[in-house]
Amino acid sequence: MFEKILVPVDFSTHSAKSAQCAAQFPGVKEMVLLHVMVKDPLARIWDPVEDLKKARSKLDAMGGEIAKSGVSVKTRVETLLGGDAYHAVQRVASEEGVSMVVMGARGKGAVKSLLLGSVSRGMLTYGKEHLLIMRYKSLEGDLHEFCPQIFFRVLVPTDFSEPSIAAINFISKLPGINELSLAHVIASGESQSEIDVKSGEASKTLNAMADELAKSGLRVTVHVSSGDEAKQINAMAETIDASLIALSSIGSGSPHGVEIGRTAYDTANQAKRPVLILRASRGLKYQF
Repeated sequence: MFEKILVPVDFSTHSAKSAQCAAQFPGVKEMVLLHVMVKDPLARIWDPVEDLKKARSKLDAMGGEIAKSGVSVKTRVETLLGGDAYHAVQRVASEEGVSMVVMGARGKGAVKSLLLGSVSRGMLTYGKEHLLIMRYKSLEGDLHEFCPQIFFRVLVPTDFSEPSIAAINFISKLPGINELSLAHVIASGESQSEIDVKSGEASKTLNAMADELAKSGLRVTVHVSSGDEAKQINAMAETIDASLIALSSIGSGSPHGVEIGRTAYDTANQAKRPVLILRASRGLKYQF
């Protein structure tokens, strides 16, 4: 389902590892490597010819190494006279017809923190394609051990909205899935008795979903908690040692027309593990 992907790189160690890792994902056949050069707003004159040559040389070398894994690689270097780099990333993603964009959580100039870099944040907020945001922890070990198994144990939160149910349906069919963990978080601020009732109802619904999914041979677990949704989702991911968190870009409380809801945004922004944002606008079927 993710046969052709786009990987923007800024030649940082993190972006290079993200590209190497993405080439090993199950089902990937084509990769577009993209480097975006943006004019320094303080520069009065910009002649990028020499920098373009260097960037193309670096990108071709990176692509050559990745191609050894059997993935077809195309390289592109784009220049911007101004504006945010994510605009170029989105344009190239549309032109190339990729099914997913894979990005590091932070860029070359960002401080090491849990929060996203500006380009990743721009793609999360305004992007149209499915978006996989990689994290440092996942790229610090043996890439050959982790990357082919990124879909091994996937935590999929649901608020029981149509987009979130569609995300479960989509994820369950990805190659390489070994275990699905279905999760529901009950919003904080309600009485304990109300939380208890809703916990029971959510568990019943999740277990019914799990039974249906298990018919295809998947191992499925269910988890219910209460509190802040993003914090609870990320805490659950740590507890079960999820290889990936995957969720719909929008849910039941998302305003009409937005590309990303609050829970999805906060989860991706705060996560310590890779997060896959599935765009409801990309043809996910609202059915279980």
